[in-house]
Amino acid sequence: MKYYTYELWKKINSLDKTTRDEAERKWNENDALYTQIYNQVKEKLPKKFVKIYEQHGFHDWKIGDLNIVEDKLNCKYTKVEMIVKHVGITYVITFNCVSKILINYLNDHFNKAAYFCGIDTWGYSEFYQLDNKVFSFEALLVSGSSILIHFRKLEIKRVY
Repeated sequence: MKYYTYELWKKINSLDKTTRDEAERKWNENDALYTQIYNQVKEKLPKKFVKIYEQHGFHDWKIGDLNIVEDKLNCKYTKVEMIVKHVGITYVITFNCVSKILINYLNDHFNKAAYFCGIDTWGYSEFYQLDNKVFSFEALLVSGSSILIHFRKLEIKRVY
């Protein structure tokens, strides 16, 4: 994560007002910079996904499952299915033609009162276009963990 970092997120939740105010200023600056990038990338992502992503944002949604599966139609590709849930709504986000998957698991939870269910809770995410065909998705999770996926195609489907 380049713009929405865990370190900055922790500082936004600091008890120290000076630290918190400085972090919020930096967060807002980073948000404005990333929004410019996202507005370019979203033009190349599926319209259905963008509509749902912008409607829900997925902040504070539970990641119930993260499945890495062989693409049955083309065995040279792998896909990742991420199941996200919130208040009775469930979506399956499928990253197709995956070329890279990194899961950085950290159990450094700054909010001890948070309720965990499933893998973790989605905090913030960033999308980038790496080249003409490949996109990057990275999610920062409440625990400080992160998920990075490089993919060519993206699908979303509501299942509940």
